[in-house]
Amino acid sequence: LGQGFVYLAVLMDVFTRDVRGWHLSRSLDHHLMLKALRRALSG
Repeated sequence: LGQGFVYLAVLMDVFTRDVRGWHLSRSLDHHLMLKALRRALSG
């Protein structure tokens, strides 16, 4: 990826500790979490 940062948002089930949704982004904004949330809710 070269330069800069990459941000990871992860949604984890508190009881089972399973990862329910995640998303990687080059920018730290609300879209990062919303995409992880959509992924968690879709599957």
